[in-house]
Amino acid sequence: MANIAEQIRDNFETEVSTALGATYSELKYKVNPAQNDFKTNKKGYGVVPREAAVVEGVIRSVTVDHVFDVVLTQDYHNQKSDAKQLVSTFELFDKMNDISDAVVSTNLSLPGTVYVVNLLSIDEPEYLEDDNVVVLIAKYIIKYRTSIDN
Repeated sequence: MANIAEQIRDNFETEVSTALGATYSELKYKVNPAQNDFKTNKKGYGVVPREAAVVEGVIRSVTVDHVFDVVLTQDYHNQKSDAKQLVSTFELFDKMNDISDAVVSTNLSLPGTVYVVNLLSIDEPEYLEDDNVVVLIAKYIIKYRTSIDN
C-alpha cells in the first residue's frame, strides 16, 4: 500500500486530470517544468509534494499540514504583441480555479484521512520564451491525519 503522501499525490493528479480534460497530459518533469520537451504537447500538468509540518491535532494521531504544488503549462503564439501570451495566462488561472473547486469540495476523495484542502497561493506566471510556454504553479495545503498504533 502506498504511503499517505503518495496517495494524496495520486488522488490529486486524478482530480487535476479530470478538471483539465483530455487536452492536457501529465508532464514528464514536474519538479522542473522547463526540462520538458514541449514539441508535442504544450498543455501539461503535474503535482509535486513539498514541505510538511506536524501540527496540533487530536490524541493518538499525527496531524500534518503538507504543501503540494500543482503545475500547469500551456503554449502561446505571439505575433505582433503579447496578447496571446496573456490569453494563455488567464486560461491557466481559470483552470486553476476549476481545480480548486474540485479538490476543495472532494477533499481528494480520501475521507477520514484528508480533512482540509486549501489553496495557499498562486505563484507569478513563468514564461519559457524559447518554447512559447507559460508555467503556472499553485500551492495547496493539505491537512491530513494518521493514527498512532500502540
